[in-house]
Amino acid sequence: MKRSLLVLAALLFFSARSAPAQDYSQYLKEAGEAPFILISKADFTLTLVGSDGRAIRSYGCAVARNFGPKQKKGDHKTPEGTFKINQLLDSHTLTHDFGDGKGPIKGAYGPWFLRLDVPGFIDIGIHGTHLPASIGSRATEGCIRLRNEDILDLKARVKVGTPVIILPEGEPALPQAELWIFSGQSNMELPVSRCMDVVAADVRDFSCPDIHYMKVPLTWNFDSVQDTLPAGCFWQTLDSPRTALDWGALCYFTARYLHEATSHPVYAINSSVGGSPIEAWMPEAALPQSAMGELQECRDPEWMERTLYHNAHLYSDWQNAHNGLPENKKAQWEDIEMFGDWGLEDGREVYGSHYLRNTFRLDAAQASSDALLRLGAMRDADSTFVNGHFVGNTTYMYPPRNYNVPAAFLQEGENVVDIHLYAADNAAGFVPDKEYCLETAAGTVQLSSLWRHKAGRRMPRRPGQVFLQYRPTGLYNAMLAPLAKEVEAWPAGSLKGVVWYQGESNVSRADEYAYCLKAMIEDWRNLFGREDLPFYIVELASYQHSERQSAQTSGWVRLQDVQREVAGEMENVFLVPNRDLGEWNDIHPQDKKTLGRRTADLILETAKH
Repeated sequence: MKRSLLVLAALLFFSARSAPAQDYSQYLKEAGEAPFILISKADFTLTLVGSDGRAIRSYGCAVARNFGPKQKKGDHKTPEGTFKINQLLDSHTLTHDFGDGKGPIKGAYGPWFLRLDVPGFIDIGIHGTHLPASIGSRATEGCIRLRNEDILDLKARVKVGTPVIILPEGEPALPQAELWIFSGQSNMELPVSRCMDVVAADVRDFSCPDIHYMKVPLTWNFDSVQDTLPAGCFWQTLDSPRTALDWGALCYFTARYLHEATSHPVYAINSSVGGSPIEAWMPEAALPQSAMGELQECRDPEWMERTLYHNAHLYSDWQNAHNGLPENKKAQWEDIEMFGDWGLEDGREVYGSHYLRNTFRLDAAQASSDALLRLGAMRDADSTFVNGHFVGNTTYMYPPRNYNVPAAFLQEGENVVDIHLYAADNAAGFVPDKEYCLETAAGTVQLSSLWRHKAGRRMPRRPGQVFLQYRPTGLYNAMLAPLAKEVEAWPAGSLKGVVWYQGESNVSRADEYAYCLKAMIEDWRNLFGREDLPFYIVELASYQHSERQSAQTSGWVRLQDVQREVAGEMENVFLVPNRDLGEWNDIHPQDKKTLGRRTADLILETAKH
């Protein structure tokens, strides 16, 4: 049984993924025809290029031990220039003596030897190997060496006469592109648009054609590992500031600072899901025993059918029940302090609707232009009106309420803000230490903390949604494992590492987190075939004054400690400091610029060692 949910699919433009969209068309004239083979000794890459100048396939390779172009037999150098394949030779039975005392080695050339027409040399070609660990190094006596599975794939795509360009020593085929995987939960997914109060000046005028981004749409699978990414995956280029608004903010700033420091093209894949616990990103074999029950439940067709029905009707059923109740005629308008306990009755949380009103005065200049209404954050969902005109709504508690107000809605003198607030999961309230004001071209008007309030219809608390994306293994199978095939399409060594920002959903199980994080890192390294793949763990930002607490009293602090411990214990795992960037009243701190700078700086520092 496969159950998946594609989010935002209707908003996305679809395009092909496969290999990175690098342009090798500058070599088309030299090759004379396509497809052709382009070999970079500097990058240890062999790329098959199509008639459009794009990579059809790229493979890691090994080249000769010594630098420079081949000049004489036995100099252990790889030739440079433009050649053609003049023979496709079955080399299963060929042997070669490497002079290491082991004698002739059968299978030294792998299954195929693609001989090149190098003037003066009849034994130069592209072939397989009995030493796959040598790929990506200087190891041959002059030939170009591929893994056996790669030479089989290449042989099926070429013919006698296919051009082969071997670039001069030290010349990369293109500036070495860097591929990074970013994953985790909401603080990794948080878009630039949610951070504009802090980063607008940095984003407003910046674009760069060498920075690229792909967001993996939400989907899950509890039954099997998938080998293809969901529909809706595509590369975006940072061709305008507006493009950045939907990008993950930490991805954006990390990629931007990496490119600034290296001039390399940077490709950021963001595979993250808000609220997801670490178990959702782990393969079944690595899960702690405590997670197995939930996974088996997700594989029960009857349970899944009931759950999908429950989720599909949850919000509409609650809202319809609310709207069907008679008006609360007993309720009276009252004056309240906005940060008081007006969302409680007799000390208990109550759920349902509330009506809130605030008045403010504008002079003629302030009322003459468009404005921005800032209403901090609220619990839970609001619809907001200015002078009776709808200006915006937000459906859950976390996002900042920043609503554009056209000048036509404003007036000189008294103006009225009305909020229809729905408390379905939490006690109604405003979040303190946020901005509550109207920003106009002629100045900012602060809203009074004294509001008018009237209780609306009362309801039981809305039943909880079953977030299938939080269940064990589902995201790993559908959103992470398919990236292995994506990475294979890139030149060898392009994947530089993983940036992981997650943990908020595991603070209640902080003592299990060390096992989960270590197991996940080891499995991801196996998945991508890199036992030393760098991992950068972003430390949880402080929240609700956690910096004043200890690991004995706070799961948040304990999880921060576990992150630091894992980074200290595992090779090539590093901690990005972040706790000081937290906001006590917001689980999603907006300063992803500073965090992106720290992440990029740590990457650059550790790459030197």
